[in-house]
Amino acid sequence: YPVGRRLLRNTRAQGMLFLGDESVEPLREVFRELTAYDEVSRHLVGIVSGLEVRYDMGAGGHPLLGRRMPHQELVGVGGKTSTTELLRRARGVLLDLRVDPDPDLGRAAAGHRDRVDVVRGQPHVAAAALTGTGAVLLRPDGYVAWTDPDGGDLPTALDRWFGPPRRS
Repeated sequence: YPVGRRLLRNTRAQGMLFLGDESVEPLREVFRELTAYDEVSRHLVGIVSGLEVRYDMGAGGHPLLGRRMPHQELVGVGGKTSTTELLRRARGVLLDLRVDPDPDLGRAAAGHRDRVDVVRGQPHVAAAALTGTGAVLLRPDGYVAWTDPDGGDLPTALDRWFGPPRRS
């Protein structure tokens, strides 16, 4: 609901600015001045594009938790790929970023394999965004649903975002 409320508020504000009559011209002039500042421009671009959305995933956690995963080139057993490429299948992705893989991740995701791909890989170039995490769970829309450490319990996150595990 908070994300939807913010989207509606921003849509209404844009409508007033772009579709309003001459009475909003002073406000347009203020916006023109403000957009000369890089930080303001980046913020407004994030609002308009929706890329600044951060979902509440609970207290604590990695700075990426609840945010959209930035494009990151990865090197794994199968060669080079990227976080963007991994999301093309419209499935969840559990990305193990450790040099020495964690077998517990695969076991935790075993009941979700029909909905979640488990991928091992390391950033091709050192990635500040991934510093401090050994694994991330990505929703199909590219948002980070869980991080290791400090993202909470992986089975709980898998169940929350992908439903209960399938029993074989």
